[in-house]
Amino acid sequence: MGILNKYKLIVLVTLITLISFFAGCAGRGKKLFIFAPIEIAEHKTTVNIVNFPEIIEFSFCSSSFNPDIAELTETVEDRVDKIPFIAFRAIPETLGVLIFIEDYSGSMLDRADEADSLISKTANEFPSLQVGIVRIGKKAIWALRPTLGKEFINLKLSKLPKPPPNGTSLARGIFTALDSLPGQIGALVIISDASADHGFRLEDALHTANLREIPIVVVQLQGERNEVLDTIVNRVDGFYLHSSDPYDLNEVLSGGWKVVYTPQVIDTNGAEHNIVLRWGSKKKIGKYTAPGTPKPKLVVIEEKIPKPIIEPIVIEGIRVPFMIENNARLLKQAKTLLDSFINALPKSEFPLMIKIEGYTCDIGNAAYNLDLSIRRAKIVANYMRRNSKITLNFEIVGHGENDPLVLNNSKQNRQINRRVEIRLIY
Repeated sequence: MGILNKYKLIVLVTLITLISFFAGCAGRGKKLFIFAPIEIAEHKTTVNIVNFPEIIEFSFCSSSFNPDIAELTETVEDRVDKIPFIAFRAIPETLGVLIFIEDYSGSMLDRADEADSLISKTANEFPSLQVGIVRIGKKAIWALRPTLGKEFINLKLSKLPKPPPNGTSLARGIFTALDSLPGQIGALVIISDASADHGFRLEDALHTANLREIPIVVVQLQGERNEVLDTIVNRVDGFYLHSSDPYDLNEVLSGGWKVVYTPQVIDTNGAEHNIVLRWGSKKKIGKYTAPGTPKPKLVVIEEKIPKPIIEPIVIEGIRVPFMIENNARLLKQAKTLLDSFINALPKSEFPLMIKIEGYTCDIGNAAYNLDLSIRRAKIVANYMRRNSKITLNFEIVGHGENDPLVLNNSKQNRQINRRVEIRLIY
């Protein structure tokens, strides 16, 4: 046999062996995957940058999302950082009552059928959920008390009571809806358009919803993102849904998520941040433009006659908890504490001096913990500055893992040591 024929025979035997092998695999019911299928979801992501650079948050929908295996990376220019984050459901899985606050003002009358259709679709999708409707115009009225979704089949929503259309009583609608929500198993959905206005006592209504930890989803049916509706979502950690978004309300209820993190790159002066959140073979992609760091103002120091030195009087203040490790996010109970402290501050025509000291537990290295403690102190100062009607000056100090209140020998003790202490100094 010639050398050429010998090589042909070897190639033929090899091919037959490979074909037999794969046929055997197929016969055993197995598949050969060279590359796993990847599902990529890319869409416009609106990032809340009110607290930049301490907090970045964004929302998305995915029924398959698993925060336990997810990884978040952020790319700024040529730098890529893997960043720890917190993820939580926009609407809790224990949801039992859902109240729709349906805008029936003049600008919404042409879209009333669209709003009713959205409510009916949700009721049909969740037949065991109790669904109620508060309609708002010049006043707020109960169009339908909470009723099981399966009973909507025989209801004609267009026949339900309607309020006078002259106005948009958002606050009254929220207060009315809250009256019917038991405990913390309920949520609100506001259906409105780009003409929603602030109205009377909206801040009080949102504060009440916030204290009760009632989530609010805003569905805007038309127009550019409305500033008042945007305020509602930011005030109660809610979920904003626009008619142009790639997912609908039912997807938010079953798989809406919020992700919160602190970026590594903070002084970016308008650079673009690209976010990739990956879990398994799936990922979500988003981006935002950083607002940058303002340039420091020139301070002119005038020569003054020295005044007698007076020892400051330190007034004990409050202790703000940061129970989640490796994070500088203000939780709702922390915001409630800060609101109480701000309201109790004495009235003064001069700026008040507030000393804010940040602390961490012993998880992580000392340099990182020192930086984290300063970030925690800064976010508390920013919150107080935004919400106080009195001019405040701050002295910010970070102690890192030093000066723990208790020994760092258990999960509970470490939660106690993750804190910010606030004192008013006269």
